[in-house]
Amino acid sequence: MEMQRAWIYGRDSLSKESLASQIEKLKRFAETRQMEVVGTSSEICLGHGIDRDGLNEAIQMVKDGRADTLLVCTLDRISDDAGEIKKFAGQIEDLDAVTFAKEKDAQAWGDIKDVLRGGSPLQSEVGMIFSMLSM
Repeated sequence: MEMQRAWIYGRDSLSKESLASQIEKLKRFAETRQMEVVGTSSEICLGHGIDRDGLNEAIQMVKDGRADTLLVCTLDRISDDAGEIKKFAGQIEDLDAVTFAKEKDAQAWGDIKDVLRGGSPLQSEVGMIFSMLSM
């Protein structure tokens, strides 16, 4: 069986040290799941929008098939705005190619994927998506 190839993406709004710690945690997460880390991109910036060089590079690696999964610590590393998360989902195309290291965020991402794939209209409200994230 071939190892799953992971691209790591990290973002922090405060410090290089915190970002380095985040990347190291993701590398350990990949190792415990027998994923091959094929690259990383990271940036220090606010998480409102998704038009960022590091995130764009990470998305492109998955879209080009150079990585099987995009590995991120938590959903808010992508964005803290539900509309931007929807844009991200449209850009990544394969929603199943995103792996979150934090279990709660992985569960929230599953709910968001259901909504984006035409799940319950009640759940598709922006406020509902973020209430799912805070559970």
